[in-house]
Amino acid sequence: MSSRMERHPHRRQPAHLRPAAVSTATPAYTCTPTQTRDEVLTAGTLTVRSLYAEELRYVDDATSHPHADRVNLWHDDVLAQASELYNFPFAFAIGNRQVAERILSSASPDDFRCVVADMERAGVGQIALQALERDTAVLSGPPTMLDLLPWPLSTPFPELNLVGGTSSTESIAIQLWESAPALRKNPTISAQWARYIPAAAAHEDLEVLRYDRIGLYTTAYVDLLANMVTDGMADSFATAQTQLMLSWDNVFSPQQEQQIWQRIQPELLKAGDRAQQSAVMFGDATQGFPPDTGYTIGFHIVQGYLARHPGAAFSTLAGLSTAAIFDGSGYTG
Repeated sequence: MSSRMERHPHRRQPAHLRPAAVSTATPAYTCTPTQTRDEVLTAGTLTVRSLYAEELRYVDDATSHPHADRVNLWHDDVLAQASELYNFPFAFAIGNRQVAERILSSASPDDFRCVVADMERAGVGQIALQALERDTAVLSGPPTMLDLLPWPLSTPFPELNLVGGTSSTESIAIQLWESAPALRKNPTISAQWARYIPAAAAHEDLEVLRYDRIGLYTTAYVDLLANMVTDGMADSFATAQTQLMLSWDNVFSPQQEQQIWQRIQPELLKAGDRAQQSAVMFGDATQGFPPDTGYTIGFHIVQGYLARHPGAAFSTLAGLSTAAIFDGSGYTG
């Protein structure tokens, strides 16, 4: 979920300093957040929190201490204030020092400030809360906290260059970004976030329910097949809730899928091999896996189950074992 574009901080010259003969367009939207506190919205057992205060504290510290270790600043200003972010599975990027170092050195403090301002303008908290309410009406899941925070994404999903998510027990984090934020070249970013936040929320909310029903590491992601089924179920729910077809759920031809399926047979039930799970799920060119291989296969497995069990409720699916879903899918590659 990463952007590979270079980001160049840029400040517009004040109007009174520009030569009068030069006509320079003024951005339609500014880069100045109005919130200095987190926005916290609740509905029943659902809570959505936009991490504005933490992000702006990091912005101020990184600006006033340009030579400081940015990962340490990020840790103290953001992670230490939102400790549940530590608990997300699969080395969530903001807990991985090497990834965080690369990202924080490529994104300026102004970039973060501008994304916060755009999050406010877009009303992302309300978008996320409304999405969670719709999901909960279908799933009847456990109490859930959803955090929204600016963070450049680090895994190559196409649309999710702008919106990414991860989840843990009763917790969701949705990361928001845009290309070159400080250059103010994204006037449609609010519409893009409004399009993808509900899908990301639905995906993660289904997973939160699945963890509640069957467990997290010990079951939902215990091996590659379990990982594919869990994410395929989450994407199937996101698609059903939003009618948004996710491009990473169909990344290769039927012939390619059959070939890859045969190749990964020995890997399907190996427990604990997270590196290989990630290689298949997200893709690995060195091993011949196209981007998002595991997401496509998992989605097709779950879609096969749904086709053979018309009327099956996602609230029921979330509690079914990997074997039950796979055996009921008729999937053969």
